[in-house]
Amino acid sequence: MVLGLLNANIGHAVAFPGGHEALIAVATKWIATDQSIEQYQVEVTPPDRRIPIDSCEELLSIRFPFINNRKTIEVSCQTPQWKRYLRVKIEETADAWVFTQDLAEGTLVLDRHIENIPVAQALSNQ
Repeated sequence: MVLGLLNANIGHAVAFPGGHEALIAVATKWIATDQSIEQYQVEVTPPDRRIPIDSCEELLSIRFPFINNRKTIEVSCQTPQWKRYLRVKIEETADAWVFTQDLAEGTLVLDRHIENIPVAQALSNQ
């Protein structure tokens, strides 16, 4: 009985389960790690719902296929063999100094009154 339990499902583990949501999650995590950014900064456009995203028996291969282009990634599987190209939008951030509290006019600004936070780079009043 113990041997039967040990042999059950060995070799049947799926490295990628398949599906659109799983593909977006894996791609988002990979991009964030590769670019050393937070996952919330990454937006991956899902493929057309009519295109099936099959499971993969091994880890997916993900890369930026075009030199100096971070707007497209290539996701591929060797077994069974398939490949998808996905559009990517990476939200750039910058550091900004902000006040941690309202200060009265003439107050000496100290370290405890300000902090550095990442903000969307589109802000013009940094």
